[in-house]
Amino acid sequence: MSEDSGKSQFTVAAVRRSIRTFRDLANDLLRADFEMFGDGLRHLANFCKTDPVFSTIHEQLVNHPKVDGNKWLKEHGNSRLDGFRFPVDADERLALQYQLVIAGAENPEDLIHRAVMCKSFISKQKV
Repeated sequence: MSEDSGKSQFTVAAVRRSIRTFRDLANDLLRADFEMFGDGLRHLANFCKTDPVFSTIHEQLVNHPKVDGNKWLKEHGNSRLDGFRFPVDADERLALQYQLVIAGAENPEDLIHRAVMCKSFISKQKV
């Protein structure tokens, strides 16, 4: 990695290695059962925070100037009746969803509970 104009530059090999690790951890999380989900989520979140390549992306998403995941969750966290309303702007939407997942790594059981409640409501609406 070299410094150029204050921005980090990474080798192609380092980026590929980081992407491969991210994909492996994300796939492990997608395949995890209830008992392993929390550990997999914490592992993925830790990787995103500490990996040299992904930590730059992590910082941009958690520090998005127009997005506050904690505030959004307080305002919309119990939006079971009409479902979640995420921002329309793609960058804001991604930042919010990422912030919620990263926050969920601190309490995976709560994240699972919220997801199940939302899925349950959506399933009932399709009937």
